[in-house]
Amino acid sequence: MSKIKINLQNIIAIIVILLITIFGVKTLISSHAQSPYASTNAASGTITSPATVQIDSSASSGKSVQFGLPLIKPLIPVSGIYLGAWTHPSVSGVANIDSFTTNLTNFNNSISSSNRKLDIAHIFSTCWTTPAPISNMNTVSSDGGMPLVDWGPLPTAISNPNCSSTATLSPSSYEQIANGSQDSVIKTYADALKAYNKPVFLRWDWEMNLKDPTHTGLGTSSEFIAAWQHIYNLFQSDGAANVAFVWCPGLSGGLSGFSTWYPGDQYVDWIAIDGYDHHQLGAATFTSNFGGTGGWYETWSSHNKPLMIAENGADSTISGGTIDGNVAEQATYLQGVQSDLDSGNYSDIKAWVYFDSLGTSGDWTLGGIGLNQFINIASDPNFQPKF
Repeated sequence: MSKIKINLQNIIAIIVILLITIFGVKTLISSHAQSPYASTNAASGTITSPATVQIDSSASSGKSVQFGLPLIKPLIPVSGIYLGAWTHPSVSGVANIDSFTTNLTNFNNSISSSNRKLDIAHIFSTCWTTPAPISNMNTVSSDGGMPLVDWGPLPTAISNPNCSSTATLSPSSYEQIANGSQDSVIKTYADALKAYNKPVFLRWDWEMNLKDPTHTGLGTSSEFIAAWQHIYNLFQSDGAANVAFVWCPGLSGGLSGFSTWYPGDQYVDWIAIDGYDHHQLGAATFTSNFGGTGGWYETWSSHNKPLMIAENGADSTISGGTIDGNVAEQATYLQGVQSDLDSGNYSDIKAWVYFDSLGTSGDWTLGGIGLNQFINIASDPNFQPKF
């Protein structure tokens, strides 16, 4: 017997729609597969943000009533998978310097033949005290998508071009977060995401298992857990109910140590992982990385949380650095991703996010037949979530 999962967020959305119908509201409710969060402006029949619903009850009383909807986290698809990407492609093997908006627009244009845009757009906001990237988040939502925001303390020894000269890269330790001394920073970030007023995924200190006290000076896994739980609790007390916390270790750190970094089911909304086609196994890579007996999927699907592949990619280059030198491997890998996720063997994976960029260990930028295969994925009904 298949598992039956009840999604409270989806139920709330359904109840709101039923209430509108019961009150005799004159409205046209339209659905949009690209916008898994929505409320209805009943007077105009348009879909707006989840902040308020305007009701035209002139059929009965001639008066209009306004009431607020609760903030909601990203809905968990009943079927299908969110399609996402970090859109920062390299240019002939050189890092891209275009703006987030330009890159996102260009990416969505590049897959326009699939007649859709990204459900999730990945945003890096890595500096501890830098304000939340609300402008970029608004760009995402205006395109019908949801932001996946990375935020966390990077090691102070790392030079990060995304941080301004006045921004602090990190607190000195996880302990400093857990003991409350960083609460003003956390509450400011929580306030900003709450005021954004639309669903958002938040990855705090992703790939934490790849770090250790020698590498970063931030602390141990138990200290990470205490810091995560403290941040989560502050967001809850702040009322930032639209924020889904995404816990995301890195595959290259080894599966065996993942559990020591897990904050607990009550502190995590989505379980994610970052993993790449480092070994160029083609179509077999996805299952090799994430499947198999005792593998990531089998182990973490038991937590009854939606799963996400938050960073994923296949190299598109040869040693010389020019794009499309190895797109055959990239296309074959993406064919394997599509086949595996369509198979029904990974039904708890509810989001897949590609890393379209130059990375530290390869250039994952989509190109040539690799891009064509991504468009095939974008056109696949299974990558169009249903609620």
